[in-house]
This record gives sequence, structure tokens and C-alpha cells, in this order.
Amino acid sequence: MRLFAAPSLLGAIQPQGTTVLVLILVVLLFLSFVLAGAEVAFFSLTFKDINLLKSKQQPTYKRIVDLIEQPKILLASLLIANSFINISIIIISNLLIDNMSIFELFNAVWVEFVVKVIAVTFLLVLFGEIMPKVLATQNNIRFAKDFGGIVYGISYLVMGLSKPLVKYSDIIERKLANKSASAYSLEELDHAIDLTTNETASENEKNILKSIVKFRNITVKQIMKTRMDVSGVDQEISFDQLIAFVREVNYSRIPVYKEDLDEVVGIIHTKDMVPHLDESATYNWHKLLRPPYFVHEQKPIEDLLKEFQSKRIHFAVVVDEFGGTSGIVTLEDILEEIIGEIKDEFDEEDSDYKKIDENSAFGLDLRYFNMGDISLTDGRGNPIGEFNPRDIAIGGTYSRRLSANLGLGISARFIHSNLSGNMSASGGTESRPGVSVGSDIGLYHQKPILVGEKEGVWSWGLTLSNIGPKITYNSAEDLDYIPTTFRAGTAYKINVNSTSSLTFALDANKLMVPTPPTYKTNADGTLATDSNGDLIIAAGKDPNRPLISGMFGSFNDAPGGFQEEWSELTLSFGVEYLYAEKFALRTGYFYEDDTKGGRRYFTMGAGFTMKRLGLDFSYLVPQVQNHPLAETLRFSLRYSIASIAAAN
Repeated sequence: MRLFAAPSLLGAIQPQGTTVLVLILVVLLFLSFVLAGAEVAFFSLTFKDINLLKSKQQPTYKRIVDLIEQPKILLASLLIANSFINISIIIISNLLIDNMSIFELFNAVWVEFVVKVIAVTFLLVLFGEIMPKVLATQNNIRFAKDFGGIVYGISYLVMGLSKPLVKYSDIIERKLANKSASAYSLEELDHAIDLTTNETASENEKNILKSIVKFRNITVKQIMKTRMDVSGVDQEISFDQLIAFVREVNYSRIPVYKEDLDEVVGIIHTKDMVPHLDESATYNWHKLLRPPYFVHEQKPIEDLLKEFQSKRIHFAVVVDEFGGTSGIVTLEDILEEIIGEIKDEFDEEDSDYKKIDENSAFGLDLRYFNMGDISLTDGRGNPIGEFNPRDIAIGGTYSRRLSANLGLGISARFIHSNLSGNMSASGGTESRPGVSVGSDIGLYHQKPILVGEKEGVWSWGLTLSNIGPKITYNSAEDLDYIPTTFRAGTAYKINVNSTSSLTFALDANKLMVPTPPTYKTNADGTLATDSNGDLIIAAGKDPNRPLISGMFGSFNDAPGGFQEEWSELTLSFGVEYLYAEKFALRTGYFYEDDTKGGRRYFTMGAGFTMKRLGLDFSYLVPQVQNHPLAETLRFSLRYSIASIAAAN
């Protein structure tokens, strides 16, 4: 007997009210994004930038100049408006979380409180601090131009409040300001570097400036290689053992100790050994030792650098307050604090990426899906318990570029699907986790095209996914197809300007498994059988077919003919706005025929990419009231190793 799953949690409030609150929340997050980014964008403009904007005649640039001419009022307006907006975000988020019935399961106020703090903090920090300020720092003029109208409108609305506050703050500042020019903190200097460096300054150049500011406050202990990472040699080893050790570690200077590292007696330079490589194993290599230079672990590296320069040495042994060896420090360690990590030919890369060739790539993937607690019933609706269904898949992917515009990818994975544990239905049938393997094959093509004066990229793709043997959740005789799917899609990306793009995408999916046939019935309504006891098919085809026959036969096996085959297609359409290759806003619509599930919903979402890390989320708005997908929020986190590949 088969098992059926039904969600135990339903929305506790009307979907319409929740949708309105979510829409308001999205608008407020957008305004918080604009105001936080505008603070950085406007106040990072240099005199050169402002003079350049004054020479332009476009209204958008004139608006920027008008706003920046009263910097204190502008800053006060931004801070006041952003404060009100953030408070509104907190209140609305609190209302949304309060209406989630899931907290009734825990019966603990502190659980709901912790979730509220984490969720609201995440939203405000991500959309109100990190994302806008990173984008505005990298594209300050573009950001000020694109969102200057919104900033101008908000500044006008709060002008009556910001002007008096600026007036009184000026009075207080004149009376209390006694801060000298040299009293700035490291954080303030770091912030000043971020604001005053223009777009021509690379991230590495900014980091060097910040490192110079912090240099005098760094001690040897903060940069040294700890004792556990030090490779030293005992003074009692033979010369041939020393040579073998040097070849193994590939270091140019090695500490030599007596008994243990707490008693370092000298430093051996590998270049001093070169003239004596032909000596015998009994060669007295101790005469090549150089005296060690000891420093305390609390010594500032600024002073140590001066000592290295005056003594013309590159290596020091670090000792603690008891005279024991804490580690070692080199001239390279000090320089890395200013200019960043220095790699030589013997340094090992901290990378798990292996480049195959210029046209190929290989990747590994792990997928885990958890459905939460589900109430299980048998075919008659009798409850048989609760379970937490979960799926896991582990696999690999290989892709290859076939031409300048065409690429091919294949993948394979092991699938473990545990939908109901080892529960037994009323008929005695015991369920068990299902195990199978699946593979995918895909073709992707993209080509730059020109529409009018706008550059764009047109792309299309075909994918056949989840090709694999049948799976069972009870007996070996009761086998089910895994959801093999054929996907076809196309997209057009148009470059709106130098920093923004708009993408339109259309996608169609077809489940490539046999459609259940219509069976012949007797006059009394019971199912008719033949002489062998098998059900007689009235329309359609036998669903118990081999894998390949079931896949490709799924295009013409529907009992309703072509019309039903067409209804098995699911369609989706989406639009994405991408700003500076960092921030994205997305919306879309998903359609499924009523006879095949009737899923129809709109989606709203956003995404943010920073270096190798990316975060995306979406919110589903079903067309049907009281739909199980209502109030569904989806997150995805990705990590790219493309920059590692480029470095190799």
C-alpha cells in the first residue's frame, strides 16, 4: 500500500495581507538600499568629480551638484530617512514573523526572539549596509546618477526636520569641538581611505594604504610563524641528512637547535651549503652556522624592520617572556603586512581546483533537501505517524567548450531519498529509503547580437536531467521512475548602460516519464482485467516499460492525445535587472496546467555577489488562495572558484 504525505503546517493569516506586507517590506528594503548607498556615493565624490559634473548639462548630473552643495543637510536627511525606514522594516518583519505558526511547536518565546533578531539583523546589514555601500564605493558617480531622483525626493520630504537638527548640531559642535587633527582612530582613517580614493585606485592599492596606517600597531606575535609551523634541525645530524632535509622543506634559512627548539644555537643558510655539496657525510657543517637573532614576541614590527635594515638580516627567532621559542619571523612576513601575501615557487596553493585544459572544467556537487516534519497517512487517510523526509545527492560534473559559442555538459550523481523512514502502512507494507543514480546532459549556446544601438547576448539551452533507473520505497516489484525532465530555454540579455543589464528568459519543462493510462471498467464500475488478471488499457500505453522506452515514449502516450501532452508542459518567464555585476532584482511567473498540478505563482527575488560569495533569495506569491506554497521564502548560497582558476 502506498504512503501519502500531507504538510502539517499551514499559513495562519490571509495570503493577501501577508503579500501586501511583503511588498511593503521589499519597497522599504529598496529605499534603505538607496539611502545607505547614496551616503557613500555622494560623500566619496572628489573635487575633480564635482567639477566634472558641473560641466555636464544633463538634469541628473545637475541634481547631484545641487544636493552636494549642502552636504550637512543632505547627510542629515539621509540619516533621518534611513532611520525611519529601518524602524519600519523592523516592525513589519516582526509582524510577519509573529504570524508564522511554526513557533507554536516550540512553545518557547526565546526561539521566536532569536529568529527575529537574526532575520531582521540579516536583512538590515545585507541590504542596508554591505550591498549598497560596496556598490556605491565602486561606482559612486553612477550610483548617484541612477538614484539621485529618489534621494532628492526623500531629502525634500524630510527637509523640515533635517535643517533644524543641522542648525543645533552646528551650535553644539562649535562649543564642544576640541578634537585635534592627529586624534583620528584607525577605523576613521580606514573609512577616510575608502571615501577619498576614486575608482582609479585598485583594491590592492587601498589595502596597502590601510596597512601602512596600521603598521605601527602590529607586534611580532601577530605575524610570526608559530612554533608548530617551524621546521628546524638538530645540530647532531650528519651533513648528508642536512642536505636531504633542506631538499625536503625548500627553505632558504633553517634554525638549528640543541635538543629542542627552546635552545636555538644558530641559523643555517642553504646558500652557504652550496660550495660544500660534494663533501662527505662526516663534513663538519657547524662552522657554516650564523648566530641567531632573538626578538621578543611583543616587539613592534616597525622597530624590527629598522633592525633588520641596520643589521642586514632577514630572519629572527621569537621568544616569549620565559625565554622559550615561540616561533620565527622573517623580513617577508613584515613586508606582507603592507603589500599582501608574497608567493614564491615553493609555496603551495590553498586550492582544491584542478584545471584540466583551456576548454574543460570539472566540478563536484552536494545537494540536500529537507521537507520538515510531515504527517503521514495511508491510502484511506489513516494517520500512521510523523516523519522528516529528506533527500541527498552527491555527484560530479564535466563541461567542455565545443566552439566559441557552444558548450556541452554532463553530470552524474548518487541519490538517496528517504521519504517516510521505515514506517508501515495499515496493509502491512513497510517503506524504506530509495536509492538510485541519475545523470544529466546539456547543451548551451550563446551569441552576441546588436539590436539597434544596444549590445546584447542571445542564448539558448537544452537539458535532459535525472536519467537513471527506477527507484523503490518498499518492495522490489513496486518500482517508480525518477523524475527525468527535458528542459528547453532561451534568454536575451541587453546592456542598458555600462553598469546595468536587463535579461528576459523563457523556459519550458516536460516530465519524461510515462503518463498513467485510462483503464477499461466493467458495467458495475470495477476495473476490467484480461485472462491473466492484468488491467485492460482503454487509452494510453502500458506505464511499465523499460527506461529508454518510458522516456521517449512519454511524448505520445497520454490518454488524451496531443492536447494532454501539451498540458504536461510547464512554462516559466523571468526578468532580471543586474547592476554592476553585483546586485540583481528578479521577478517571474510559473505556469502549470490545472490537470497536472495547477501550480501558478509569481516570484520576487534579489541576489548579491561579492568576490567569490553569492547570495540569492526569492519569495513566492501563488495565484490560488490557501496554497501550500504561500509564504515560501527560498535561499541559495554559492561559492565560485573562478578566481582561483584564473590565478592558476
